[in-house]
Amino acid sequence: MLFKKFPIFVQLISMLFITMIIPTTLLIFYSTNSLMKYSEEEIAESVTAQLKSNINLNETEIFNIIQDIIMLVESNDIKALKDINSYEELNSDYEHIEVGLDLLDRMKSLQENNRMVESVMFIPDQCDYLISSSQSIMRKNQYGDLKWFNKACEQMQGVSGY
Repeated sequence: MLFKKFPIFVQLISMLFITMIIPTTLLIFYSTNSLMKYSEEEIAESVTAQLKSNINLNETEIFNIIQDIIMLVESNDIKALKDINSYEELNSDYEHIEVGLDLLDRMKSLQENNRMVESVMFIPDQCDYLISSSQSIMRKNQYGDLKWFNKACEQMQGVSGY
């Protein structure tokens, strides 16, 4: 009865509001929330999949680097340098120099073929020289501070090598 006192236009608008706008608003609110939840789940799954693929890629890259290093260590160049104990002895004979330069070339090749490798170094324990892919063959005291290297070697656990 109270409803009949209003003009027909107001009655139509109010009926439209009650029958269309309120349910539509509720439907939009529900769908937006559902869509946001679905989007968040999909983004999380996508990021997780990307992380897993990055992990697999890095593991493959590291495995390749390890294989290259094993091949380098097993090469005749390292075996030939085993008996050379000083920088003077290394530079005294052309064959020794050639072995050192061959090892340096292999180390540079390893560095260039693996984007994760910044530099490759060969530091014999009881010798006064080192071979570095970034700075060539030199005396240990000319290379700079190797305390970081010695500290890293002390912290190694399990199968070790450097």
